[in-house]
Amino acid sequence: MDKLRETLLRYEPADAREARDREVMLLALDTQPTPLTRDNPIAHFTASAWIVNPARTRVLMAFHNIFRTWSWTGGHADGESDLLAVALREAREETGIADVRPVREGIYSLEILPVPAHVKRGRQVSPHLHLNVTFLLEADDAQPLRAKPDENSDVAWLPPDEAAENREEPFMAVIYRKLNARIPRPAGFDLAPVVARLREASDAEYRALSEKLSPGLSLEVLGVRMPMLRAMAKELCRGDWRGFLEASRSAPVFELRMLHGMVLGGAKCAMEERLCGIDGFLPFVDNWAVCDGLCSSLRPKPAERAALFDFACACAGSDAEFRKRFGLVVLMDARYAQPPYVDRVLDVYRGFDHPGYYARMGAAWGLATLYLRARDGVLDILRAGALDEFTHNKAIQKIQESYRVSPEDKALAKALRRRKERS
Repeated sequence: MDKLRETLLRYEPADAREARDREVMLLALDTQPTPLTRDNPIAHFTASAWIVNPARTRVLMAFHNIFRTWSWTGGHADGESDLLAVALREAREETGIADVRPVREGIYSLEILPVPAHVKRGRQVSPHLHLNVTFLLEADDAQPLRAKPDENSDVAWLPPDEAAENREEPFMAVIYRKLNARIPRPAGFDLAPVVARLREASDAEYRALSEKLSPGLSLEVLGVRMPMLRAMAKELCRGDWRGFLEASRSAPVFELRMLHGMVLGGAKCAMEERLCGIDGFLPFVDNWAVCDGLCSSLRPKPAERAALFDFACACAGSDAEFRKRFGLVVLMDARYAQPPYVDRVLDVYRGFDHPGYYARMGAAWGLATLYLRARDGVLDILRAGALDEFTHNKAIQKIQESYRVSPEDKALAKALRRRKERS
């Protein structure tokens, strides 16, 4: 047990809970009979592995027979004090991978896990604790896999966020998210192949059009059409998208900023992580195309809409032109043009005040879009006359240009147009 004690003492706990768990584990080694074997019915040591591929984009999981959910690999120490050796052995036995190695030799995480009563191989097992030590392992995800029928029914590489979705054991989902957050990034995302592919797809004619539509851009414009950008964004979302976001945020190429926004909006992750990424990206957004491309890529699940809504409202109150435009464009979404959101959306537009051209254009576009579903509320804003003249009249112009607004409703809005007095 001296080897395990030394391993535990070398580990630097990541937080107060791990520090306390380590104390309990060391106490068990000193006071409990046979803590390394299942002969101790109260608590005994186990080893688990969080297995990642070299790109850090997938985690190897096994579908557990008893708990009927995707689970990490691991098993009992069964008298072995070298828990890294246990984790490696269990990883090979449970998944069929032959080549698996530690990312680092030391402990990755500590957990004390409650195990409920269950039946295993026809034998009743009483509730007890697993004093679990987790190691970070790496394996090539092209290796063949096989299940271990007496323990699991399937083995698969899953995206990290999907691997953390454990509905049968919510407390394990918390642990898996913790393990994901600690995954070290690869040496660095290489943008060169992405840029080379963009240059290969560039179109001089489309570049001229893009520069005309976004005058004054401080970025290099290559002229890559949207279908290609969307296809590349989908591919990036399936790979090391976090690495790409880290590398591309301030890249001086227009299409890379477009891709950044599209990947940020489309990658599979929790809304909290997405909003954190958006908040960090918005200071680098300096044109309407990147701003609106980010907005259009957002597809919040019903349970995520309130969080995005609150974030967008805060952005709409900003003094920064494109942060404000981002908020306004998100809020014009049809999902927010109805209860319980619509009254607050109208209040945001009612209070709009900004000198920036693109912020004003965003407000006008938003009002014209909201007119389709909240006509009376928009008419009230226009009748109040609180908006600056440009935004007021531009909103009415966009309502007139819409093919989805009836002639009668166009007439109602047109009657509110402000006309400059002749001198």
